[in-house]
Amino acid sequence: MFKFEIFAAVVLVVAVILGISMKKGEDCKGDAMQFIKNMTEARYYEKLDGNRVRCSLCPHGCMLNDGQTGLCKARRNIEGVLYSLNYGKPVAINIDPIEKKPLFHFLTGTGTFSIGCAGCNLSCIFCQNWTISQSSPEDIPFQPMSPEEVVQKTINSGSDSVSFTYNEPLIFYEMVLDTAKLAKEKGLKTVLVTNGYINPEPLKELVPYIDAANIDLKGFSDEFYKKYTGTTLQPVLEAIKIFKKAGVHIEITNLLIPGANDKPEDIRDLVKWVKENTGTDTPIHFSRFFPAYKMSNTPPTPVETIKMAREIALKEGMKYVYTGNLRSEEGEATVCPKCGKKVIKRTGFTTTYNNMKDGKCGYCGEEIKGMWKKEKIKEKVRKPAVANMWYPADKKELSKLMKELDKTECPQYEEAEKPVIGLIAPHAGFVYSGPTAACGFKALKGEKYERVVLLGTSHRVRNGTISVFDGTAAWTPFGNLKIDAGFTLKLLESDEKIVFNEAIHAQEHSLEAMFPFIKYYLGDPEIVLIVTATEDEALLKKAGVVIADLIKEQGKTTLLLASTDMSHFHSYDEAVKMDNETIKVIESGNYDLLRKRIMSREGELCGYDSFASFLTALDSLGSEKGKFVMYQNSGDVMPESKARGVVGYFSMIFEKK
Repeated sequence: MFKFEIFAAVVLVVAVILGISMKKGEDCKGDAMQFIKNMTEARYYEKLDGNRVRCSLCPHGCMLNDGQTGLCKARRNIEGVLYSLNYGKPVAINIDPIEKKPLFHFLTGTGTFSIGCAGCNLSCIFCQNWTISQSSPEDIPFQPMSPEEVVQKTINSGSDSVSFTYNEPLIFYEMVLDTAKLAKEKGLKTVLVTNGYINPEPLKELVPYIDAANIDLKGFSDEFYKKYTGTTLQPVLEAIKIFKKAGVHIEITNLLIPGANDKPEDIRDLVKWVKENTGTDTPIHFSRFFPAYKMSNTPPTPVETIKMAREIALKEGMKYVYTGNLRSEEGEATVCPKCGKKVIKRTGFTTTYNNMKDGKCGYCGEEIKGMWKKEKIKEKVRKPAVANMWYPADKKELSKLMKELDKTECPQYEEAEKPVIGLIAPHAGFVYSGPTAACGFKALKGEKYERVVLLGTSHRVRNGTISVFDGTAAWTPFGNLKIDAGFTLKLLESDEKIVFNEAIHAQEHSLEAMFPFIKYYLGDPEIVLIVTATEDEALLKKAGVVIADLIKEQGKTTLLLASTDMSHFHSYDEAVKMDNETIKVIESGNYDLLRKRIMSREGELCGYDSFASFLTALDSLGSEKGKFVMYQNSGDVMPESKARGVVGYFSMIFEKK
């Protein structure tokens, strides 16, 4: 299967050698340039004089002359530029149980699409995967695979996650980073199985795209690390802290080797550090050593040693302690720390029993810390609630109405000069609020958005939650709008009070009234449907932060669209005065002042709760203050309505600084 790749690798190696040793020959330069063309430049290194470089990916800090390769065997200096030798060259590809990583508190029972490349920045003399970790990418067959192909194969395989594993994934850093970014956009989870030997700066760039990590904490002394791995302990401890601070789900593995790191005091010191720095909820796996590599004459770890380590960790207060490379019902089961019952039973890498319910013990309701599998986005289309009432359900009739609304003059609006990232538009029947909404969408200047995040209020159900529609599309007379599944899943997983509640969306019009305008003016961007049913300001603002962070991470051109009407059933003059004052407060972007105004009844805004998320997200994304576009009320478009009181409508845009 790999004969061609072996031949190609040999040709490339020869080309590099010739290009370095015979630089004066033009043909050799051409060979070297062709080699470089197929390589990916490293992200973290420093250029020095004389075509030398210093790699800054890991604490080794390899200083490399032209033509030299780093200790990891995966990074080479070629004419003063550091290149990754293993980008897109996995040597191991499998669909593994997630338990094999091992991860016992992450997507239990699922498969993970797993890749590994050649090389490692440690030289562990007990390495279990030494045939690939201690090999150069040029000396071992590989299967060419781009980040896009890895993500697509993960999806095609039905796996919930992609894992970077087998060798040390941090030495194919660029491949991991690019693949993880794409995976997150597609709603996949990402996993690192790592030794944690990396510098803080590159790790901090990577962790926003990593969901879970199993970190191999090989021992708990510099003496052990230097003798058995050729490195030091402290960088690994710092990496664990960075993973934890970033909110990555972490589990720790400690391989116990007879006579090396298996003293009770060493185990106790390791456990105490994990407890103090990552918490008692962090799963620890004590794994049994079997003879391998340069320690093939060392006997396997006694079973009693593994059991002793587990007892030490439990006595120190750790809640979830497991044993690896050892069949043991006690050491493989997840036990509820409150009632003591086994909520998950495993045999090897297979889950045989699971009594978890929504992340809690199925017996007593105690929360079991972890990142558990949620139901996938359903193939479900949001059905219309107010079509044929507030706007025509017939495509031709709606098209005719939209053309008329598009003719609306917007004399109060000054054209935007910068990219528009936020829009407020009203959501009443189109004969009333349609002209104002049309002016708002026309103010977008025909900008192209890949995604629209819609925020509106729940008029009928108030249950203290934020509801995100978990389907695949939303119906409109012009055709369905596709829902951004990955973004939706991330929102649903960000807080237990951010949920999907069908009753909230079933009859809600605040977002639905925006669908025809999105299709008419913006085409086919993906959408995210968020309906607020709470006055919990902390929750609303947290949602705003999560929304902004996801937009920054994923990089898609995104419009935030908040939908609201204003004062309800006041006299025409009272409505105009009240609404104009409220508009000035919204322009300032000061939600606290807006909330105070609404609570004191000085102003009315049916979607004010969603504005907490909207304005928080805009502030995080670097928005200018609001720019007023249009105000009307129902009395302006239907004068006869003045007798029974009017409803106010406005539109406003927010430009990026």
